[in-house]
Amino acid sequence: MNAKKSLFVSGTGLWTAVTLAGSIYMVFNNPITEAITAQPQHPSVPVKVLLFIALAIGIAAIAGGLWGGGIAYLIKHDLKLPVKTGALMWVSTVTLAGIVLYFSQIPGAAFDRATDFSIHDVHYFFTVAFALTVGVAAMVNNRKMAAALGFDDLKNEIGRTSGAAAAGAFIVVSLGLLFGLGWEVGRPGFFAGYRYRYSMLVIMYWCNFGAALAGGLPLGWSLVQQQATDPS
Repeated sequence: MNAKKSLFVSGTGLWTAVTLAGSIYMVFNNPITEAITAQPQHPSVPVKVLLFIALAIGIAAIAGGLWGGGIAYLIKHDLKLPVKTGALMWVSTVTLAGIVLYFSQIPGAAFDRATDFSIHDVHYFFTVAFALTVGVAAMVNNRKMAAALGFDDLKNEIGRTSGAAAAGAFIVVSLGLLFGLGWEVGRPGFFAGYRYRYSMLVIMYWCNFGAALAGGLPLGWSLVQQQATDPS
């Protein structure tokens, strides 16, 4: 694979990470979110939840549209369908993932109370639950995007490969942070002489970036291979 193709594949992965993983970061780290979640608890909790959901949907829609439009632009494809597909699919998968992961806190809390942190049970539970969810999201999103870009014959293969790559990368990054830097969900850590506490969100951001990057690479690779065999 020549330098141009390598740049395209890596660019697709990086664009996926910046737009999709970046949108998750933006959901929780922006002035509006901080205002919604600020104390005291006014307006009421249900109103705050609705405001947060509306914000998350808006950010996800924009990010998904940028993701689909950017990839379509790179391969000189019409932008309308990929933008629409990206926005719709990312909103759908983020919403579904949020529901699944919200309810996963119940068994996660049980692990927290019943196990010894020294064996990393909570971190392992976090890693497995999130990796499975991220893998399914990557599979569905990339499959639909491949179809929107006109590659129906490749959509199943792209979906499976992207899902496996994203889930695998999430696990690798999560375990790398745990055993390489001592970053554990909810546990204090030390780096460069400073003490930190790494919440689930902080670790999730890094894992999501790695997962999105890895999940976008198979899509870029398949598009490059298809263009090589069909230059028209």
